[in-house]
Amino acid sequence: MTHKVIGIKYSRGATKQIKDGGPALAPDAVHEMFPNEEWTFVTPDGINFEEYINKDAMLNYVVMIYWINGTDNLSRNMAIVTYDGKVWYPTLYDLDGTFGINPYGGETTKFIENLEEEYSLLFSRTSTLFKKEIAERYFELRKDILTIENTINKFEGIYNQIPEEYIQKEKEKWNNPNQSDINQVREYLEKRVQYLDEFMGENLKH
Repeated sequence: MTHKVIGIKYSRGATKQIKDGGPALAPDAVHEMFPNEEWTFVTPDGINFEEYINKDAMLNYVVMIYWINGTDNLSRNMAIVTYDGKVWYPTLYDLDGTFGINPYGGETTKFIENLEEEYSLLFSRTSTLFKKEIAERYFELRKDILTIENTINKFEGIYNQIPEEYIQKEKEKWNNPNQSDINQVREYLEKRVQYLDEFMGENLKH
């Protein structure tokens, strides 16, 4: 029996090693895990993309990755799931390196970044094939969902549910001098959104 699997090869950070918590399976890794099985690796293109990837979910995922600048979520923190073993959906997880914060809690000023040029080849392929549609989805969501205030309100809504004593214990536990706060996220977003509006505006022309 021949099985089909989406072949996610990364343009950086590719691995052949099998390890828990590692990157999503690459074709070489699948072969190593199941040496006695026959596999046909497929790479979605403009013709058969929706046979393997839910396009609507992928457009939303790409827009969200741009919004949060989640570079980690294009490689080792990218997960795809399926309900039927045929069509796959990207999902978000492990968002510690987003909104201008690195995974260690420190700030980064890298708010201008073209995510199409590296990281996941699946992401790059989607960004190339559906450049205008991604931009259209972005501006559709910018009307009321992807706004700075809405994003900040979501952060504050979660933060305010945590008792202050627990927040202080968390800080004491890790003793991390690189503490970010909601003001840092707001300042980062203001610069990021300005860049994204211009970037997506240009993509609408294609």
